[in-house]
Amino acid sequence: MPEQYSSGIDVQEIPQHEQYIASAPTSVTAFVGRTQRGPVNEPVRLENFADYQRVFGGLWGMSPLSFAVEQYFSQGGQVAFVVRVINGGRGASLSLPAGDEFLRLRARAPGTHDAIRASVDFDGIESSDTGAFNLVVQRLTQPGSERVLEQESYRGVSVSEDHERFVASFLSDSRLVSLEGDVPSVRPDRTPAATPEKHIGYLSTNRDGDDGEPLTDYDIIGSATKYTGMFALSRTDGFNLLCIPPLDRDRDVNLMTWLAAVRYCKSHSAMLIVDPPAEWTTVDLAVAGMRKMNFASEDAVIAFPRLHTLGGISRNRPQAPCGVVAGLLARNDARHGVWVTPSGDKANINSRTRPCIMLDEQDAIRLASVGVNGILSGRPGAPARMASARTMAAGDSSAPSWKYLATRRLSLKILQDVERGTRWSVFGVTDTSVPQMLKSQVEQYLDGLWKQGALVGDEPSEAYFVRCESDSGIFSDFNVEGIRFVLGFSLRRPGEFLSFEINQHRNGARISRSNLQPYAEYGQ
Repeated sequence: MPEQYSSGIDVQEIPQHEQYIASAPTSVTAFVGRTQRGPVNEPVRLENFADYQRVFGGLWGMSPLSFAVEQYFSQGGQVAFVVRVINGGRGASLSLPAGDEFLRLRARAPGTHDAIRASVDFDGIESSDTGAFNLVVQRLTQPGSERVLEQESYRGVSVSEDHERFVASFLSDSRLVSLEGDVPSVRPDRTPAATPEKHIGYLSTNRDGDDGEPLTDYDIIGSATKYTGMFALSRTDGFNLLCIPPLDRDRDVNLMTWLAAVRYCKSHSAMLIVDPPAEWTTVDLAVAGMRKMNFASEDAVIAFPRLHTLGGISRNRPQAPCGVVAGLLARNDARHGVWVTPSGDKANINSRTRPCIMLDEQDAIRLASVGVNGILSGRPGAPARMASARTMAAGDSSAPSWKYLATRRLSLKILQDVERGTRWSVFGVTDTSVPQMLKSQVEQYLDGLWKQGALVGDEPSEAYFVRCESDSGIFSDFNVEGIRFVLGFSLRRPGEFLSFEINQHRNGARISRSNLQPYAEYGQ
């Protein structure tokens, strides 16, 4: 009998019934729009505005998105994804002399603000290998800077097509530059240093980059099959809020984009933050405009009026409020929880940001009645604040509770957490103990929310329920392909349950509304 050996690491399998449902973030915010520089149609995760400046450049008058991101972090936002989209444009060229020819490169990122430079040397190259050279390409924080953001080094590449390290093959994978035209017949010259003190020389790009034209709604929407525009966010691990700032300083996002965006948000259990049109310059125009817009959704939120920031390059220039609203929600989530209404003192705006139009409490009530959240200027010396927290749901919403932003966002969180946390169940559908394990798992998660005050009810039975079995104890939808169960939770009154059916299938999950109540017979 062979001997048993131990590696010193104790590995134990955790029984399925001891699994728990993790609580996912609630305020990761995505921004889609125009920036100075940076990768195109690629979501980049940021944790502060310094990250934004490093990747996408700073505040730029042609980029309402840049101001929205700054406001988001200044109001309390913690995590963001930014997707840069463009309308035309091209990267700057870079010409490396190669005898009487040139090795011509072009920056992959379009625009005039990308600081790319390159260097050629022959260090470590065999003298017999006359076509080989070393190429270093760098992206800097800004032209003339010595701070390197990104670098690619290609050692021992060659201009010879027969060489195993043919330079064209390597540059095809570069994130910074692409090869333009043919490879020269001789290798590039060594790049001379600018001064005797510097041992390495660099050549910068030419001034032929192009920022492209102002964005259109089609650029923002993009393509689901090519993962461009807003659909680039499908490459992230999830987001909760979506901001699409105005196309430029003088052009708002059109209704077609809001409709596409809210549909996309619904499929990703996220909320869309809609900006008020620039033409809404009074409360009357805002109320009339909201009714005329004919756009109602429990998965969208809008605030009015636009804002301006005291000082800086944006001084007294009206800015769309989406970044401020997202920052307020993120700050409220971190301090109080997603189930706490982000309004009043919990929605104070920092003192540098003020509404462009003075509103009073009666104005805020009128706006809230049509699904618009008024931003009040506040008393002299007091910060501005968001007076209400409603969604853009109309009176005929399928769930009246979802007119309120906090309850809608909490419901999205619960359903998303439970759907993700119970995916394991489809891999044990032949085990008759799975339904009870799943039921216990979901109840434990909901009980945790109830104890935090997120669910309404003096007793657990008034706050939530989970049904995986019929009264006879036999699971009524339990087969080799998937599992179906129902959960309900109270968000506004004890025992007033919002009920949902979750179908976990090996091909994916489906969530739908249910009329089942705690003591009804399941499947009847």
